Amino acid sequence: MKKHTINGTCGVVIITLVIVAALTGCGSSVGPFMEWDGVTTDTSWYDDGETDFSITTAAALAGLAELANGGNNFSGKTITQKVNIDLKGHDWTSIGITTDDTTWFKGVYNGNGKTISNLAIISDQDYINYVGLFGFIDFGGTVENLKLVAVNINLTGDSYCAGGVAGDNYGTIKNCSVSGFVKTYNTAGGVAGYNEGTIQYCYSTCTVEGTLSVGGVVGTNIGTVQYCYATGAVSGIISVGGVAGENSGEIKNCYATATVSGETAIGGLSGNNVFGGTVRNCYATGDVTGSEHTGGVVGFNDQSTIQNCYATGNVEGDLSTGGVVGSAYGNDTIENCVALNNSITGSTYVSRVIGHRNTSSSLDNNYGSEDIPGTWSNIGLDDYDGEDVIAADYRGANSDTWWKNTAGFPDSDWIFAKNKLPALKMNN
Repeated sequence: MKKHTINGTCGVVIITLVIVAALTGCGSSVGPFMEWDGVTTDTSWYDDGETDFSITTAAALAGLAELANGGNNFSGKTITQKVNIDLKGHDWTSIGITTDDTTWFKGVYNGNGKTISNLAIISDQDYINYVGLFGFIDFGGTVENLKLVAVNINLTGDSYCAGGVAGDNYGTIKNCSVSGFVKTYNTAGGVAGYNEGTIQYCYSTCTVEGTLSVGGVVGTNIGTVQYCYATGAVSGIISVGGVAGENSGEIKNCYATATVSGETAIGGLSGNNVFGGTVRNCYATGDVTGSEHTGGVVGFNDQSTIQNCYATGNVEGDLSTGGVVGSAYGNDTIENCVALNNSITGSTYVSRVIGHRNTSSSLDNNYGSEDIPGTWSNIGLDDYDGEDVIAADYRGANSDTWWKNTAGFPDSDWIFAKNKLPALKMNN
């Protein structure tokens, strides 16, 4: 039998050619294994006559930003990320960044369970606004199934609306996670800065900092945030919360374990809940520190509703401090809420459930743990300190029935178990 042999030198040449072809993506300007230089963009993957596209390089992702910011809103088109992408900390230009709504992203970006790591937007200039991976997600636009890792958005000038996934969302963000750091002066969130659409099944482990409207998931929400959670530290000055800085929309089935700190309207879940906002089926376990209007769940509540919520963290304030709500201005509903805080401390208007309230606020079926240190004299289901509850009831052999039958938590949204606090049903 005749043997086929390869000359040593020729074999090296062949192997080298194969490696070069792989590294260059078989002729593309930047291949899937080449490190992005922060400048090169690749739009060769786009054909206006097609509706489905794949992203396989950082340069192609930058090409998406170039196309969107040039006037292509991708309405009716789907982009799927096929590989993990590392942006290497190079300065990122957000997708759909202009304030001209004809460029806002209206397509579907499917992260396909892949990661984008080391996204960076760093500036000390003023008016670096609406930034994140996406600047604006428009009505009908969707970003889903994406993991953002080691985000670094650090805006120290007078800027607003920054979030890991989007600066401003009017569409849908779902099944996304963000880790890293987000900071801007006004309206900062781990997932989105501002939300008027829907954020669901998302979580953030980001440290989030700002001055006004700072939240672990979203800075300002007037849409819907559901089945989300946040674990990173959140700090600011006014309207600071573990999930949302300010809410006038709907937050439901969410929780925060974040430590939250600021001065005015500081809450374990939402700093402000105002103008018809709803916080329902939520809990917060992190410590909360503020100066005025400080609460374990919500700092300041006005013409809004808080239902089926509990808090367990330490709450420390000065004026108007409560285990669940710092203060309620008027025409509020606070019901089926339970204060289980390790401690609640302040100087003026300090109570187990709600620190201070207007006479038009409605309190119903609220409870406060007897183990919270302090002297609580306004006891009752409809009073500042709530009705007394002992640990054997809320975390004992019959705790499953106490939460459902006495506290009024619905089993459609909560998981009950003996000797445990209830957990949320977060399944997608």
